[in-house]
Amino acid sequence: MRYTDVLLMLAEADNELNGSPTTLAKEMLKTVRMRAFSPEDQAENVNSYVDGITSREAFFDAIVNERAWEFG
Repeated sequence: MRYTDVLLMLAEADNELNGSPTTLAKEMLKTVRMRAFSPEDQAENVNSYVDGITSREAFFDAIVNERAWEFG
């Protein structure tokens, strides 16, 4: 089991339990995404991307995509 998968599982569980992405869930997704982008690209590709996700379904889809990119 990889640490990034644990972070994504936490984000997914928190999202499902609360019905929408919480601050904790968003921070976990941001932590995983930050590793993929240089510091100058993080504002757009990490912070803006994750903060723009507002529904439970969209956040779930983002987690599924992140898993595919991370473990593919």
